[in-house]
Amino acid sequence: MTNKKTYGVIGISNEYRSKKRIETYKFERDEAIRVAFPSLDIASAISHWVPGLGYVYCMGDPDLVDETRHDSSCPMCAANLDSSLVDADGKPLVGKATRRFVMNFLKYFTRGSSIEPAKPVSVSSEVLRFTSRFYNRLLDMAEKGVDLQRTDFRIRCEEEKFQVLVLDDYGPAVWLQDSSIRERILEQFKEDAYPPDVLLSILGRELSERF
Repeated sequence: MTNKKTYGVIGISNEYRSKKRIETYKFERDEAIRVAFPSLDIASAISHWVPGLGYVYCMGDPDLVDETRHDSSCPMCAANLDSSLVDADGKPLVGKATRRFVMNFLKYFTRGSSIEPAKPVSVSSEVLRFTSRFYNRLLDMAEKGVDLQRTDFRIRCEEEKFQVLVLDDYGPAVWLQDSSIRERILEQFKEDAYPPDVLLSILGRELSERF
């Protein structure tokens, strides 16, 4: 229990600055964008959807949960299998343990409806949340020799509600082909990108007595 009070005279202090909400990129169905990954710092968490709380980190053994999506030592895993904790349609109120990932990326501004980069080359810094399927695709490409940080990719959305994404190699990264463009965009990325520990907040929170 903290001794810090919830009221008092504060003056001007960064301690009380409101926190900026991190927005992840949301795809529309069949939308396709051209992207690059200057950094492969990826945050990951296994979490459950809990009504009223949102995503909460699983408390089970990660190796067991990755394999079976369940560990009885985790109260939320147990709740997911409890037949008394269901909604009106009989679906579990607490979601299954699911591993998800999040990372920073660059999205190119493109010509019209194509994915060809506009000129001059310009980008926006975005945050991508994705599933094991997408992560495995990155791994497969890396194992085949694709340099993920020096390659452009196309990401296409197959299904909007659950953000089912398809990743394709699109050749050498355009933003790296000119030194002046590279320096400008890298500086932009360093300024805008979130550190991995901050990105983790997108994937869930710890279950504590506060909640």
